[in-house]
Amino acid sequence: MTTGTRPALALIAVLAAGAPVVARAQDGLVVQPAVPQGFNRDRNVSVASRPRPDYTPTGVHVGGLMFFPRLETNAGATSNAYLTQRNETAAPYISIEPSLRVASIWSRHSLQVNASGLARNYIGESRRNERQWNLGTVGEVELGRAFTVTGQASASQSFENQFSGEVDSNVAALSRFRRDFVSIRPEYTSGRVRAFLLADYADFRFAPVRLSDGTLRSQENRNRNVSRVTAQFEYARTPSISLFGQLGYVGTRFDGNVAGVDALDSNAARAARSASATAIAITVTRPSMRSVV
Repeated sequence: MTTGTRPALALIAVLAAGAPVVARAQDGLVVQPAVPQGFNRDRNVSVASRPRPDYTPTGVHVGGLMFFPRLETNAGATSNAYLTQRNETAAPYISIEPSLRVASIWSRHSLQVNASGLARNYIGESRRNERQWNLGTVGEVELGRAFTVTGQASASQSFENQFSGEVDSNVAALSRFRRDFVSIRPEYTSGRVRAFLLADYADFRFAPVRLSDGTLRSQENRNRNVSRVTAQFEYARTPSISLFGQLGYVGTRFDGNVAGVDALDSNAARAARSASATAIAITVTRPSMRSVV
C-alpha cells in the first residue's frame, strides 16, 4: 500500500455511512455527547489514566494494519430473567461474544474498524434471548500540522437499558432497537488554541416487543432521528486552566404521532462559556420533547 492511498482510505472510512463504530458503553438511546470522551488537553493525566503497555494486546501485524481478535464465553443463571417486579422467572444462560478490531499503524492519518456480536441464550426462555451486534469505523485525516478531520460511522442492534427510564423496565428487557450514527469533526489545534466543528446524525428504529401471551406490541411511535451541530473554541490560559465557548443546535424528529400529544419534535439551541470552574449556560428549547412509553 503506497503512502498516497492512505488519505483516500481514511476519507472513505470517514464518509461511508454503511461502514459502521463499535460504541460499547456509549451505544444506547442517549446520543453521544458533543465533546467526545477522551477529548482532553493532553496534560495533567493521572497515573491511573495513563496507558499501560505491559497489559496491551500485541495483536497480529499485517502490512500497515494491526488485527486484534477476541472471543469471550460465559455461563450463568438469573432468578429474574425478565426483570419483573412480580412473578419472577429463573433461567440459566450461556453466551458467546466474538469481536475484532483493526487499527492502522501509519505514520500519518489513522483508520480503525470494529466489529462485535453477542449471542446470549436463556435456557427454556427463548423470548428473552439476546442478539446484539456492533459494526463501525473511525478515520482521521491530517491536513497539515494544525488541521485534522475525524469521521465516524456506526450501526448497532441493542437491547434497552432497564434503568433508562424511557420505557417500563418490564418491557425494556425485551425491547430491541437499531441505531445508525454518522459524524464528522474538523479540528484546528495550534499552540494554546483549539477549535472544532462537529456535525452528527443518529437514527433510532424500535422493533416490536413480544409479550408473554405471544402478541406483539408495536413501538413505531418511538422511531426518531437526532441531528446536531456543535462549534467550540478553546484557549489554554495555563496548563491547568482553559477558557472555552460553545454553540450548539439539536433537532429531534419523530416518525409518527401519539394520540393525545400535540408535538414530539423539538429544536434546541445552546450557548455556553466557561472559565476554570465557573460556567454559564443558556438553553432554549421549542417545543419540549416528551418520552413515549
